[in-house]
Amino acid sequence: ISSSCCAHNEVLTWNCYEQVELKVDSVKSEKANPFKQLLPTQNPPKHGRALAMERIAGTVHKRMKEIFENMEHVGMVGERACVFRSGDDIYLMDLRVVMREAAYQRIVRGECSSTLTFSEPPRIADLCEVALGIPGVWEPSDGDKQEIRTALVDCLVKHRPVLQEVGIVITTEGKVTSLPRVWNGFVPSLEHLPLALLRIGSDVPWEAGDTSELVYRTLATELSSLYTPIGSTCDPAPPDPSSPMSTFYPASILPSLKGTFMPPTQLTKGTSLVKLTNISALHTTFERSHCTI
Repeated sequence: ISSSCCAHNEVLTWNCYEQVELKVDSVKSEKANPFKQLLPTQNPPKHGRALAMERIAGTVHKRMKEIFENMEHVGMVGERACVFRSGDDIYLMDLRVVMREAAYQRIVRGECSSTLTFSEPPRIADLCEVALGIPGVWEPSDGDKQEIRTALVDCLVKHRPVLQEVGIVITTEGKVTSLPRVWNGFVPSLEHLPLALLRIGSDVPWEAGDTSELVYRTLATELSSLYTPIGSTCDPAPPDPSSPMSTFYPASILPSLKGTFMPPTQLTKGTSLVKLTNISALHTTFERSHCTI
């Protein structure tokens, strides 16, 4: 073989190698990576809890946040309203609305440090029976009560992992063993537990997936209803210094509202927070009254 022929063969061999490489590359570009599911994705989907937390941060009202950060407790108005001072302004706050929103945020962020354990865990089926007996909750056209009870038990037992993430612990036998302790020193009204569990089973969009944002937001919303004071903001009864709320609110709720609470823009609507007056106006009123006397 001549040197030129060897050189020619070398060139042909090299060209063939390039063609093979190009062919393999073209096949790879058209075929899905068979190892994709084994490798971590660059942008993994966010968990529903993380998305719910982002939504809370995205809807915060900055001015109202400053008001809550500088609040100083003045006194209670019945069991479900209080007066506080922030800067030179004095406000009346609906505890029912604000505590529920704050409880919702604490549940979403996982700030419930401990749980409330039942000495005798109630059966979900029994709680469902109580809920269905509340006027206006169930009608014959809604279906058989026994079927509803069975479906509720199956639903909550099936979704035990996500319920436990928010502090609701349920056994495989369908019993509730504990609830989250959202506020230190506050025991939720258990008379509202049956309806809350029924709504968690029926109103939470479980079909969206346990890790979806919608599931977490709806679940936290229903659960937060247990952690609000009972009574009416229109109750004309004077404040009772011995009332549990009179001591509980300044000790447990106030620090949370001053700290991590992110008041949403929707609280600016309605009567959840009403500015009553400011210190300058009070001083002017007192001075006029003094001059009149």
